[in-house]
Amino acid sequence: MSNTLAVNALPMRTYRWLKMNTEQMAVDETLSFAAIESDALPALPDGITKKTGITRKDILSLFQEVSAGIRKGDREAIKPNGDAFVDSKQAIPTGMGLRIDALMEREEIDASLYTVAAGTKVAEPLSLRFSPEHETAALARQVLHVEKDAEVTVLIDYYTHRTFAGFFGIQTLLLLEEGARVHLAQVQMLGGGFTHFDDIGAVVSSDASLDLVRLEFGSNAAFSGCAVNLTGEDASFTCEAAYLARRKQKYDYNYVATHRGKRTKGTMHFHGVLLDQSEKMLRGTIDFRAGASDADGEENEDVLLLSDAAINRTIPIILCQEENINGHHGATIGQLSDEMLFYMQSRGFSADEAKKLMIRAKIMRVMNLLPDGDLKSHVNAYLCDTL
Repeated sequence: MSNTLAVNALPMRTYRWLKMNTEQMAVDETLSFAAIESDALPALPDGITKKTGITRKDILSLFQEVSAGIRKGDREAIKPNGDAFVDSKQAIPTGMGLRIDALMEREEIDASLYTVAAGTKVAEPLSLRFSPEHETAALARQVLHVEKDAEVTVLIDYYTHRTFAGFFGIQTLLLLEEGARVHLAQVQMLGGGFTHFDDIGAVVSSDASLDLVRLEFGSNAAFSGCAVNLTGEDASFTCEAAYLARRKQKYDYNYVATHRGKRTKGTMHFHGVLLDQSEKMLRGTIDFRAGASDADGEENEDVLLLSDAAINRTIPIILCQEENINGHHGATIGQLSDEMLFYMQSRGFSADEAKKLMIRAKIMRVMNLLPDGDLKSHVNAYLCDTL
């Protein structure tokens, strides 16, 4: 018997008949969840410490000051013409929302805390690989605390044999203090029978920056949410994401960049390919709060549809309570035109080769941003096998 969790809620409701306000994630009630750690590392990079057994109380204590500021700003915000979701009450806002917090607490999943000391520029990336076993249900939770003026690169990849099935979910919380720099890369290559969720919540302080590169290829059903609060002046967030959905894969995304400080900058770009009978839903929200003067926000998606049976849904949103801002969004959805196909065939490519070339071009523009050569090679090999 399956229970469903309402996840990836829009920050503001739209018309119910559109069926875009939220998504239902099926969770088998008979599953016995276990906590999972990343594969063992030879050693942590210099400048990073790790502590396990971090409870919800510990997490709330770490985020207490910034969380109070966020909640105060929410209470003082001008009331919108509509209904806000209850997820706005989340102590540490994440993309997938309160239901993931509740699942983690119900299953008593403690977190691992990685701390980067103030002023430290970590030379080597922190590499975390999660490899859940076949026909298992696993959950993971991690917190990254980057202190003042520190810088770190974090690589997270999820990988199993392509025939594996199971359930794997992970929540990542990030606290960037003043002047911190985080380069985060995530790659999802789980087996085709997996249900997967990836929930991110980040707080970015003054002069700090978070760069996210994300690639999604595996799982039968994948849910991803990312909520970034730009709380300090001149804080910034960039996201470059790509996905390739095939067969009957279903991908559901909710990305929210909330601008609270002056001169904050947020950029979110999504590049995708849909094949066969795949489905994808993207909610992309730029939220300018009162006080975020001179903020700059951009969200854009470029989708290549290579099947008449594929379903693409996109809802870009701008919410604004500040006058002096610059915000723009958009979506481009297209197919491989007959003219382009004819041109490529005239250059010696078959129709199938032309499609594969276009798919690789779409994915590689993001893959080339991965800050690690080994991970990039691993993704490239996966694509060669898949296509």
